Amino acid sequence: MADGHQEYSDHIISPPKVFPWTFLVALYAVYESAVTEIARLIQVGQSQYISLNDIKGEFLDRAKKYYKHILQFELYSKEKEWPRIKMLSELRNAFAHANGRLK
Repeated sequence: MADGHQEYSDHIISPPKVFPWTFLVALYAVYESAVTEIARLIQVGQSQYISLNDIKGEFLDRAKKYYKHILQFELYSKEKEWPRIKMLSELRNAFAHANGRLK
């Protein structure tokens, strides 16, 4: 192959530069699904009429309020976990909605 064609095929075949961040997006999706599913199971077990989806706002804030005030169950056992989860959420949003561009 000519040099130009080889460079073009290498570019097409090689993984994108943000490939490791797809893991972060998937990891957060699994976390959000788990929080939602556990909330639903507790809701059914407690015969609660209010669901997590009835709370307005950003997912993490809704989940924290719902678990604490409706389910009477702390979502996080240690307050130091909250900033880490928030950071994961913000990074996920940056890559999922802004194609990795940070303002």
